Amino acid sequence: MANRNNLVFEVKSAEDDGSFKGILSTYGNVDMAGDICIKGCFARDIATRGSRRPLLWQHDKHSPIGSYEITDSETALNIAGRFNLGVSLGREAHALVKAGDITGLSIGYVVEECDYDSEGHRLL
Repeated sequence: MANRNNLVFEVKSAEDDGSFKGILSTYGNVDMAGDICIKGCFARDIATRGSRRPLLWQHDKHSPIGSYEITDSETALNIAGRFNLGVSLGREAHALVKAGDITGLSIGYVVEECDYDSEGHRLL
Protein backbone atom coordinates (compact mmCIF):
# COMPACT_ATOMS: atom_id res chain seq x y z
CA MET A 1 0.00 0.00 0.00
CA ALA A 2 1.43 3.36 -0.99
CA ASN A 3 1.33 6.26 1.45
CA ARG A 4 1.29 9.85 0.24
CA ASN A 5 3.40 12.25 2.28
CA ASN A 6 4.62 15.80 2.20
CA LEU A 7 8.20 16.80 2.77
CA VAL A 8 8.79 20.33 4.01
CA PHE A 9 12.06 22.21 3.79
CA GLU A 10 13.42 25.53 4.92
CA VAL A 11 14.22 28.01 2.19
CA LYS A 12 17.94 28.85 2.49
CA SER A 13 17.96 31.70 -0.02
CA ALA A 14 15.54 33.51 -2.32
CA GLU A 15 16.91 35.98 -4.85
CA ASP A 16 15.37 38.97 -6.65
CA ASP A 17 15.44 37.06 -9.97
CA GLY A 18 13.07 34.44 -8.51
CA SER A 19 15.71 31.79 -7.82
CA PHE A 20 15.85 29.87 -4.57
CA LYS A 21 17.71 26.94 -3.06
CA GLY A 22 17.54 24.73 -0.04
CA ILE A 23 17.69 21.20 1.30
CA LEU A 24 14.65 18.96 0.84
CA SER A 25 15.76 16.05 2.97
CA THR A 26 18.78 15.10 5.03
CA TYR A 27 19.76 11.47 5.29
CA GLY A 28 19.97 9.31 8.38
CA ASN A 29 17.85 11.33 10.81
CA VAL A 30 14.20 11.24 11.84
CA ASP A 31 12.31 13.88 9.82
CA MET A 32 9.14 15.82 10.72
CA ALA A 33 6.96 12.96 9.46
CA GLY A 34 8.80 10.42 11.63
CA ASP A 35 10.56 8.86 8.64
CA ILE A 36 14.26 8.22 8.12
CA CYS A 37 15.46 8.81 4.57
CA ILE A 38 18.40 6.61 3.65
CA LYS A 39 20.99 7.93 1.19
CA GLY A 40 19.93 6.89 -2.30
CA CYS A 41 16.21 6.60 -1.55
CA PHE A 42 15.39 9.13 -4.29
CA ALA A 43 17.87 7.76 -6.86
CA ARG A 44 15.42 5.54 -8.76
CA ASP A 45 12.87 8.35 -9.05
CA ILE A 46 15.51 10.81 -10.31
CA ALA A 47 16.80 8.22 -12.80
CA THR A 48 13.27 7.47 -14.04
CA ARG A 49 11.63 10.92 -14.02
CA GLY A 50 14.66 13.17 -14.25
CA SER A 51 15.73 15.90 -11.89
CA ARG A 52 13.67 18.82 -13.25
CA ARG A 53 10.17 19.23 -11.81
CA PRO A 54 7.36 21.79 -12.00
CA LEU A 55 6.90 24.02 -8.96
CA LEU A 56 3.18 23.95 -8.16
CA TRP A 57 1.08 26.31 -6.09
CA GLN A 58 -0.57 24.30 -3.28
CA HIS A 59 0.23 21.00 -5.07
CA ASP A 60 -2.19 21.97 -7.88
CA LYS A 61 -0.90 20.59 -11.21
CA HIS A 62 -2.97 23.25 -12.97
CA SER A 63 -1.14 26.08 -11.16
CA PRO A 64 2.57 25.94 -11.99
CA ILE A 65 4.55 28.86 -10.55
CA GLY A 66 8.04 27.87 -11.68
CA SER A 67 10.33 24.87 -11.75
CA TYR A 68 13.12 23.26 -9.77
CA GLU A 69 15.96 20.76 -10.01
CA ILE A 70 16.77 18.18 -7.37
CA THR A 71 20.24 16.80 -6.84
CA ASP A 72 21.40 14.03 -4.58
CA SER A 73 24.52 14.40 -2.43
CA GLU A 74 26.20 12.30 0.24
CA THR A 75 24.15 13.91 3.00
CA ALA A 76 20.98 15.36 1.48
CA LEU A 77 18.52 15.84 -1.35
CA ASN A 78 19.07 19.43 -2.53
CA ILE A 79 16.79 21.76 -4.46
CA ALA A 80 17.47 24.75 -6.69
CA GLY A 81 14.61 26.43 -8.48
CA ARG A 82 13.10 29.57 -9.86
CA PHE A 83 9.71 31.16 -9.42
CA ASN A 84 8.27 32.18 -12.78
CA LEU A 85 7.96 35.93 -12.30
CA GLY A 86 6.02 36.17 -15.57
CA VAL A 87 2.88 34.72 -13.95
CA SER A 88 0.96 36.37 -11.13
CA LEU A 89 1.04 33.37 -8.77
CA GLY A 90 4.79 33.06 -9.27
CA ARG A 91 5.29 36.72 -8.37
CA GLU A 92 3.01 36.38 -5.34
CA ALA A 93 4.74 33.24 -4.05
CA HIS A 94 8.16 34.80 -4.60
CA ALA A 95 7.13 37.97 -2.72
CA LEU A 96 5.80 35.90 0.21
CA VAL A 97 9.02 33.88 0.41
CA LYS A 98 11.23 36.98 0.16
CA ALA A 99 9.23 38.68 2.94
CA GLY A 100 9.54 35.62 5.17
CA ASP A 101 5.78 35.06 5.21
CA ILE A 102 6.31 31.63 3.67
CA THR A 103 9.36 29.88 5.11
CA GLY A 104 9.26 26.54 3.35
CA LEU A 105 7.99 24.48 0.46
CA SER A 106 6.40 21.06 0.44
CA ILE A 107 6.77 18.21 -2.02
CA GLY A 108 4.36 15.33 -2.25
CA TYR A 109 5.71 11.82 -2.62
CA VAL A 110 4.43 8.27 -2.59
CA VAL A 111 6.18 5.59 -0.55
CA GLU A 112 6.14 2.43 -2.65
CA GLU A 113 8.10 0.23 -0.29
CA CYS A 114 9.83 0.61 3.05
CA ASP A 115 11.06 -1.15 6.14
CA TYR A 116 10.65 -0.08 9.75
CA ASP A 117 13.23 0.28 12.48
CA SER A 118 12.75 -1.02 16.04
CA GLU A 119 11.14 2.28 17.11
CA GLY A 120 8.54 2.19 14.31
CA HIS A 121 10.14 4.79 12.04
CA ARG A 122 9.76 4.14 8.35
CA LEU A 123 13.10 3.62 6.61
CA LEU A 124 12.79 5.13 3.17
